[in-house]
Amino acid sequence: MFKRNRLLEMLERDEIPLGMQCFTGHPALIEVMGMTGFDFVMIDCEHSGNDVCAMESSVRAAQQAGLAPYIRVPDHADETAIRRALEAGAEGIFLPMIRSAADVRLAAKCAFFPPMGERGICPATRAARYAFRNFDQYTAWNNAEIALVPMIEHPDAVRDIDEICALEEVKIIVFGAGDLAYAMGEGTLMMKSPRVQEAYRAVLDSTSIS
Repeated sequence: MFKRNRLLEMLERDEIPLGMQCFTGHPALIEVMGMTGFDFVMIDCEHSGNDVCAMESSVRAAQQAGLAPYIRVPDHADETAIRRALEAGAEGIFLPMIRSAADVRLAAKCAFFPPMGERGICPATRAARYAFRNFDQYTAWNNAEIALVPMIEHPDAVRDIDEICALEEVKIIVFGAGDLAYAMGEGTLMMKSPRVQEAYRAVLDSTSIS
């Protein structure tokens, strides 16, 4: 049996998930997070030194600790990174520097199996239970439960937010105030910037409607 995506379940119940970013790739830290009441962990592979082996170890530690494992890939268009994160057992992918709905569609092609996407199959992966489970059940679970999380951290994404939120593949979004502030010429002000606050309200309004 493949379990439901924990974050999606919580959001369907109008619960607020508690999560944290993890840059170290150290399983002990992830275990502590699970013991102290966190619901999910975002394992960073964009800015950290985590390689594929460290990422898989982090996913394994998260699942053992009762956390939903999410991976931030190095690039939203990196098919190999998206595929390997999901094959390791991630329940969702954080997509950095999204600029448009087209960017999300491209990532969806990498994340989902046909007919939803174009991802290649391999029953011998960890996520597919090393071929000890029915692979058709796994692909159906993947296409129903994997969450793509566009990171809204570029002015172009703010302008295209209605189209991004309208995509069937998008169930969660993240507002990235740091990169957005820099891209807008606001330096390190982040949410202290009135312009970033305005962008945040626009994104929030769009998600409320969607």
